[in-house]
Amino acid sequence: MLRSPSADRNKEAVAQILMHYAGLDRTGFALEVGSGTGQHVVHFAARMPNITWLPSDIDEPSVTSINCYLQVYQLKNILQPIYLDVSQPAHQWSPHLIPASCDLIVCINVIHISAITTTSGLIKGAGTVLKSHGLLVMYGPYKVHGIITPHSNVEFDKQLKIRNPEWGLRDIDYLIEVAEQNGMILEAMHDMPANNKTIVFRKIS
Repeated sequence: MLRSPSADRNKEAVAQILMHYAGLDRTGFALEVGSGTGQHVVHFAARMPNITWLPSDIDEPSVTSINCYLQVYQLKNILQPIYLDVSQPAHQWSPHLIPASCDLIVCINVIHISAITTTSGLIKGAGTVLKSHGLLVMYGPYKVHGIITPHSNVEFDKQLKIRNPEWGLRDIDYLIEVAEQNGMILEAMHDMPANNKTIVFRKIS
């Protein structure tokens, strides 16, 4: 069972944002893209028992770790994790994820450590599988209007590009552009601990 210190640090801050938008008074279905260790999804599921959660990852060891967390926590509102490559067209994602099937999609600390095709594929796919008025919630470090702040994030972006030239902080302007092309608008942007942000898109079509 894998463990991420950063997931422990940010899971409640993100949960507070999700509870604000998703609410606790109605049922729903949520996909987590890039669930990683599994720490986030068990925390969110415990805090939001009204929502059924589908964890996913492209990394097989992560899928194994998620299964371990599910066995330990025994939460009834989490489905078995799936292998998911969101750079692929949405109709290839999963039988669980048909058009207009999701109330919420959550993606935490993924798009800066993956190729731009993952970013665009995630947003395009969200435009397909989200219900009308559904939410895409993305957490992580970003550029804002081409500018990275503070200096620690500038250095982080450089290190990411050294590790893989396809990685790096994505510009929020780009995210907004792709989201609008796929029937979503920026609803909110929240400053978060550790120089991160939570971005909330809502499907309007």
